Amino acid sequence: MCARIQTPASCADTIRLLVELGFDVKARSRTTALHEAALRGHMTIIKLLVELGADPTIADTEFDSTPSGWADHAGHADAAEYLEQLAVSRPAIGSPPTISERSSPQRPDASPPSSET
Repeated sequence: MCARIQTPASCADTIRLLVELGFDVKARSRTTALHEAALRGHMTIIKLLVELGADPTIADTEFDSTPSGWADHAGHADAAEYLEQLAVSRPAIGSPPTISERSSPQRPDASPPSSET
């Protein structure tokens, strides 16, 4: 996503510009930008991507692993823990709605439909 010679701080400016131009931080071919930042342990970039809407629950297409798993695999415990906490605090995209999300509130004065015609 950013040139290898850029620092995470200068890369953040590039990422913001790309998002302003329409780049989707949730885009995935094999991995997402969040997977790649997690693999490298770039906490500044991880936090920025999440702030911009990246999904910490999305799995890559090759290993079926989340960004937290990538960070853990690469030995970045702080990044793995941060991403794991985010992942458990929000449902995965595409997961079925919870009962409360499916249920529509009923008015207290609502009565069941009458079978009389």
